[in-house]
Amino acid sequence: MVLVAIIANLMERGIVTKLKFLAVVIFVFLSIASIQAETELTMGVVVFPPDVILDEKTKECVGSNITLTRELLLEYGIKFHVVCAPPQRIIRLIQNGGIDFTISIKSVEAINKHVIYSDIPVRKIRLSLYTHNESNNSQTISAVRGFEYQGYRKKFSEQGLEFIDLPNIDSAIQVFLKGRSEAMISYESPVQNYMDTNNIARLDTYSITPLLEIDAYYSVAKRSPHRKELIQAFRGYAVKHKVQYFVSTWQKNNSVK
Repeated sequence: MVLVAIIANLMERGIVTKLKFLAVVIFVFLSIASIQAETELTMGVVVFPPDVILDEKTKECVGSNITLTRELLLEYGIKFHVVCAPPQRIIRLIQNGGIDFTISIKSVEAINKHVIYSDIPVRKIRLSLYTHNESNNSQTISAVRGFEYQGYRKKFSEQGLEFIDLPNIDSAIQVFLKGRSEAMISYESPVQNYMDTNNIARLDTYSITPLLEIDAYYSVAKRSPHRKELIQAFRGYAVKHKVQYFVSTWQKNNSVK
């Protein structure tokens, strides 16, 4: 290190004492460590199979959304670590600058004014209502705590439905399949992933009513000191790779490799 070498030379000439030399060396190493820590960003995610799943061994979140984002940002020399948490905590972290970015839809009112969205969506997601066929007039509906479901939580509540809020998607699915709720609102891909993973055949005892399709975007916290760097990276990658949806483009490129 050039700075340390210079100080060592001064010490040999009697200009800098050993004690001062040691103090400066410690300061230099701490400064470098601090800079390295500051350059690693934080991505906040919620469990959303199969895009984001919790590894039972490591207790860390993994999945295609995270792998895609790592490969994307590495093209621009950007590294990040992952914070995996329930939706309400991710929202608070976005609001107070505790994370640099996440993936979300644009209709989450709690974060709209706190983020800048990528120009190009990450992927399209489909929201559906699941109902048991024997339930002519559903009164209870299982859901994930913290999800507003593009206003459908409020709409169904106003219609008199009682929400049974669970901590994650798997729990909501289990409550519905066991008949402990008469209906369930969920995004379709996590439900299909749960069925496939647990070898559960599509049952004729419930019906699926599509509610809407909506795009999910990279959502960069306005309080992040790296917001411009992130937005430029997402924009640059999209232009370079002619992206319409980040996920579909990434899947296509990986199938070719």
